Amino acid sequence: MKNSNGNYMPPVRHYYGPINPNGIRSSEKVGGYTTNNDTTSFNGAEKKETTSSSNYKLESKASMDINESADAFIKKFRQQLLIQRLDSIDNYHQMLARGL
Repeated sequence: MKNSNGNYMPPVRHYYGPINPNGIRSSEKVGGYTTNNDTTSFNGAEKKETTSSSNYKLESKASMDINESADAFIKKFRQQLLIQRLDSIDNYHQMLARGL
């Protein structure tokens, strides 16, 4: 994209700010709107804080599900690598048997 001078503009880089001790960035983009310290520009909505114990339990359960699915993915990936290695070794032995 060119600017008014006819020069190409560099790609846009968004800076979201550092993460505070609560794990929330000081400035975040949410749904196309920029939020700054618990207030949202453009629509005036406030940022919701999740501090109740029920939400914490749901988050910990979700993280356990994510860990389980990640472990399953890794296990399946390693099995596929092993199968590929065995196929490669088999193809190598067949090539040697043909005399190539």
